[in-house]
Amino acid sequence: MKAVLIVDDEFDARRTIELLFELEGYEVTTAQDGEVALKKIAERKPHVILTDWMMPVMDGYELCARVRANPETTNIPIIMLTAVVSTMLAKEKLWDVMVAKPASFEELLALVNEFTSHSE
Repeated sequence: MKAVLIVDDEFDARRTIELLFELEGYEVTTAQDGEVALKKIAERKPHVILTDWMMPVMDGYELCARVRANPETTNIPIIMLTAVVSTMLAKEKLWDVMVAKPASFEELLALVNEFTSHSE
């Protein structure tokens, strides 16, 4: 089963995305910040990480930097969700795709499906 890690400090957003991906047959793990996400990644590497940018404790940027710095996780596709989209941020190479919030579930599902189809 394909595994997705959803990282967002907003419970309702995290839970909604979690339920929608579960309905699509994905194994879903969630975390409320980057620090918790790193612990979950160490327990079981997901096929894709969906993370919010602005979170307490450890934000999405730092999470992406740490995932990319680790040889065991550097190739995990990362989808960055953010309400703050700028040309400068879009040029970063710490994530694979940046999606503006609010994102449609159809868009997120298409991206996750694309990334997980490469890992089969």
